[in-house]
Amino acid sequence: VYYKGKNYRRAIADFRAALGHDPSSANAWNYIGICENLLGDPRAAIAAHQRAVELDPGLKEAHINLAAPYKDLGDADTADRLFG
Repeated sequence: VYYKGKNYRRAIADFRAALGHDPSSANAWNYIGICENLLGDPRAAIAAHQRAVELDPGLKEAHINLAAPYKDLGDADTADRLFG
C-alpha cells in the first residue's frame, strides 16, 4: 500500500518487516531495490536487486530493475547488458 501511495520510506520499512518473516523473499528484496532507487540511493538499490537475483535467478523483474540504478549512476554499458 505504501509503495502504491509513493511513500517509499514506509514501503521499505514494511518490506524489511516482511523479510523478518521470510528472509528469502526475492520479491521483497526487489521492491526494496525499486524504492531505494526512487529515493535516490542507487547503490542500496543495486544491493537489494542483487540479493533478489541471488534468491530467485528466475525473477525477471529483478534483473530488469537492476539495470535502472546502473543507468542512474551513469554506467550505461552495465545497464544495457542487464536490459538485454
